[in-house]
Amino acid sequence: MERVKIAAAVAVPLIILAATNPTQEDFVTWVKNQAYEQHKNPGMRFLTDLLASPLVAATTERSNYLICSLYDTELSPDKHKKTLGILRSFIPLGS
Repeated sequence: MERVKIAAAVAVPLIILAATNPTQEDFVTWVKNQAYEQHKNPGMRFLTDLLASPLVAATTERSNYLICSLYDTELSPDKHKKTLGILRSFIPLGS
């Protein structure tokens, strides 16, 4: 009986993490929303709506670890931005 409790204590959090691992589309939407919040100018918001999704999707590589994902966005050939996706949330990491 003790083994069942231990297995459940390990399995349940892992299942929750796997079920809430954000997708590439979730990440693109998050970045777009972050950029949209930074701009109050209607023209800049229009450009954000128009360009953010295809640009982020084209420059971001997702590494899926089942319980979390790591997103590596290439800002320039020598500059990358890494972001951790876990529990349907995103945490910007150091470059």
